[in-house]
Amino acid sequence: MSGIRSHIICILSLCFCVKAQAQHFKNKAAIEPVAKTGFYALPVSPELSGYLQTDFSDLRILDEKGNAVPYIIKSSLPLIKPAEYKPLKIVSNEIADSGKSIIIIENNSSEKIADFLVKIKNASVSRTIDLSGSDDNLHWFSITENVLLEKKFITDDDSYLENIEFPLSSYRFFRLTIYNGKNDPLNILSAGKYSGEEINSVAPIIRNPFLKFVQKDSGNHISYITILNPKLYHVGYISLHVKGSKFFKRDIGIVEKRETISSFSISSDSVFYFNLPAFKDSIFEIRIDNGDNPPLIITSVGTGQETKKAIAYLEANANYNLELNNDSVAAPQYDLQNFKDSISSEVPEMKISDIQSILEKPVAESKNIFNQAWVWPILFFVLLILTLFTLRLLKDVSKKA
Repeated sequence: MSGIRSHIICILSLCFCVKAQAQHFKNKAAIEPVAKTGFYALPVSPELSGYLQTDFSDLRILDEKGNAVPYIIKSSLPLIKPAEYKPLKIVSNEIADSGKSIIIIENNSSEKIADFLVKIKNASVSRTIDLSGSDDNLHWFSITENVLLEKKFITDDDSYLENIEFPLSSYRFFRLTIYNGKNDPLNILSAGKYSGEEINSVAPIIRNPFLKFVQKDSGNHISYITILNPKLYHVGYISLHVKGSKFFKRDIGIVEKRETISSFSISSDSVFYFNLPAFKDSIFEIRIDNGDNPPLIITSVGTGQETKKAIAYLEANANYNLELNNDSVAAPQYDLQNFKDSISSEVPEMKISDIQSILEKPVAESKNIFNQAWVWPILFFVLLILTLFTLRLLKDVSKKA
């Protein structure tokens, strides 16, 4: 009996034990030869993005021996030089009964200013703000009103910088009023004044090639704009050219895989630009709530993505290539990530070309008989015979007992 059980266990192990296979990347690309050792930037073009996940988890840089080369993904946002950044004191940050956030910022220098930076935790929302000034933190005077804080998404960090611009002012205190309505407030982390180059709070956008779209206006007061994205370009930016009534205000939603990933309002204009969380899909939809109004006419739709680069340290006279397109791998964890702020943003770019498919190498039949189609039926047949034999033996033993 013990021997029979051992045989059965052995057969079952052979049937269900499959040789582990290496994670398979579906595409590869060539990198131009490296002339000088140092850091290089590999720009992510719209074409290349079509072979990558939006978090770049399936990007690998390999040397001639097939070893992975550490890299980091960086946007084209300019780095803030600490010597040119002066923190401003946040005197108070409170929520009023009406749901407004009231932040008071102090400029204790005698320098007149016309802007300051506010660091905000990433959030997929829009807000309207007012700015007032005061010399004594008691009597307040209006500086600018109805400034829109647009939805912005930074993938390099979990926060972004919003540059608040206003007429040149010598006030010591600035009161920032953020209208939250019935929603939760934004998380304001800090404030400061930067004297360096102009700061863009969102990385530059690279436009994707032209995409086709179809508009359908339904009887339930909703316009459905279906966008076709056949090459799976990353989408983190959308532009709409609208034609219709001179005065309108409509709510719209960006729908991907039947879920609304972002929502906006459009009103009395002809061109609109939206930043949203990066995604990739062959088809997605824009829904416009027309209410009882005639539908708007969408004359064109454009998409784009945040400008991204893979930064890696490459050796001179060595050949490197990329492996791409694998939805089953996790993002690599490289030590280089801890030093990304010390790497200059001004590094030379390398050209990427010749994106090809990678064919899986078939395992030699002579080395692994379990890849043969006829082996598995025979194993199951043997298992069935052993099972029947065991049952019969158990029956005979019970009779003798």
